Formats: sequence, structure tokens, C-alpha cells
Amino acid sequence: MPRAQAITTPPGRLNSNAEEASRTASIIITTIILLVGIIYVGAVAWFYRRIRSYPRPLNKTSGVQLQKFAPAFYALLTAFSLVEISLSTWLLSQYHINMNYPSMGILTGVRVVLFSACWTLATATGFMFLFLHPTWSKHPIASVGSQGLWIVMTWGFWVAGTGILNTNAPALFQGGTCIGLVYCGQLQTLFAFSILQIVAFMIGLSAILWVVWKSTQVL
Repeated sequence: MPRAQAITTPPGRLNSNAEEASRTASIIITTIILLVGIIYVGAVAWFYRRIRSYPRPLNKTSGVQLQKFAPAFYALLTAFSLVEISLSTWLLSQYHINMNYPSMGILTGVRVVLFSACWTLATATGFMFLFLHPTWSKHPIASVGSQGLWIVMTWGFWVAGTGILNTNAPALFQGGTCIGLVYCGQLQTLFAFSILQIVAFMIGLSAILWVVWKSTQVL
């Protein structure tokens, strides 16, 4: 009775399939991020036009300045988050397709950064809408205390993700680090934008503390 022969795929065919899957994943991720960005900009522009005729009534100088700069702050966080989502999603897709992640620590760090970016994108967008709306801005969730608590908590997420990456690749900005580290340039960019997010949240927390201090001076 003839034995069944195992069907094997030539290594060249496997590499070709992996490269094709990698290109497809890159195209899909880029398309989705662009669509999300376009939808976000369109939604913000539409919302801003709707509520521009009903500005938030703020009489204090600190409140006027906060109303002026807070939307730009939330928009900046959202833009950074979109970059981080695209980078981390691309890295995770490549690691999954090629099974070439450098270590479990780096893989975990990229996942934590992806979670932090998704969390920031969703919550910063929500806070911006709450802050701009003349009625929603009176809700306790939109208070200075709630925003301060959110900044501290989200800052902690970013510090955790960045710390994990830094622990497992402690010299991402040194020239020799890229030797033997796959996708090193993308990891460096991911790490750099994570640092920018941390700095942005520290600036936001400083602004919150300044508003609280100005309010106490009035009292």
C-alpha cells in the first residue's frame, strides 16, 4: 500500500506569501488610519460650526484662555494618537505575519502603546466635544477636576508603555542599537511619539494646575 506523501511548500513560496501579506496589511492599516483621520476632522469641523453660535460663557481670564487653547491641546493629542495607532498596529501585524518580534517585552510594550493610543484617541475626542459644547461643558465629567484626573491616568498609561519599551530596548536612540533589531526605525519613531505624548500630558496637567491656582487667587 503506497504511503501518503507530505505536501511541503518551498521556502521561496513561503517568503513570497509573507511579503504579500505584509504589503496587504500595510495598505489596509494606512487606508483605515486615513479614513479615521478624515472622519475625525470632518466631525470636529461640523461640530464646531454647529456650536460656534453658542459659545461657552466664561468670564474669567483663565477660563477664556483655557477655552482658546484646550481644543488645540486635545486635537494635538488625537493627532499623536493616530500616528501611534498606525505605527503600533503595523508593527504588531508584521510581528504576527513574520513571527520575528525581538522579545516578548518589546511585543508587550507595543501592545501597551497601542492601548494607550486608542484610549487617548477616544477620550480626548470626547473631552473636546464636552468642552466645546455650551451645555455639555456644565456636566461634572467636563469639570477641571475630571480632566485633571483623566490626564494623570492617561499619562500613567503612556509612561507604562514607554517604560516597557525602554526597559527591553534601553538604547533606542543609539546608532548601534539597530543592529539585530528588526523594524528598529519604526520602534524609534513609536518611542519618540510616546515621549511627545508624555510631555504633552505634563503640559496639560500644568495648565490644569495653573487654572486651579488662578481660581483660588480670585477667591
